[in-house]
Amino acid sequence: MRLSAEEIEDKELEQLANCVINMEEEGLSITLIEQFLMKRLTHPATYHLKRLDTAIHLIDAGESEISRLADAACLSTRQFCRIFSEHIGITPKEFTRTIRFQRALHLLEKNREISFTALAYESGYYDQSHMIREFNTYSGYTPGEYLSLCAPHSDYFP
Repeated sequence: MRLSAEEIEDKELEQLANCVINMEEEGLSITLIEQFLMKRLTHPATYHLKRLDTAIHLIDAGESEISRLADAACLSTRQFCRIFSEHIGITPKEFTRTIRFQRALHLLEKNREISFTALAYESGYYDQSHMIREFNTYSGYTPGEYLSLCAPHSDYFP
C-alpha cells in the first residue's frame, strides 16, 4: 500500500515531496531528503504534545469516545490514534480502558461501600457486567474478590 504525503497529512513531508519532484538535479534531491530525515531524527516532533495533553485531560474527565478526543486534538481519528500511540506507547482505547479501571479503584479507595452498579456508572463503564469483565482483565479478580483480598489503590488519581 502506498500513501502520498498529502494522505499522511504531514505538511513538511508534502513540501519535501514537492521540492524533490520539481528538482532537476538528483544529488540535490538526495541531500534534501537526507537533511529532512536527519532533522526528524534529531528533533522529534513536539508540536503534537499540546494536542495529546488536551486529549489526556478529557480522558481524565471521563471522555472515552475516540472520535471526540481526535476532534479535540484537531486531528483525524486515524492520525490521532497513530500520534497517540507513538507518544504514549499504547493506543488511545487501551489508555482510556486503563484510566477507567484506575478511576474505579480510586472511587473504591474513597468509598468501599459504594454499590457495584454505582461504581460502574461513576467510573464510566456501560454497565456493571462490563466493569466486572474489565476488572477481571486488569486485576485477575472480580471487584468483590479484589476487595476481599486487598485495599483498592489508584496509582493514577491522587
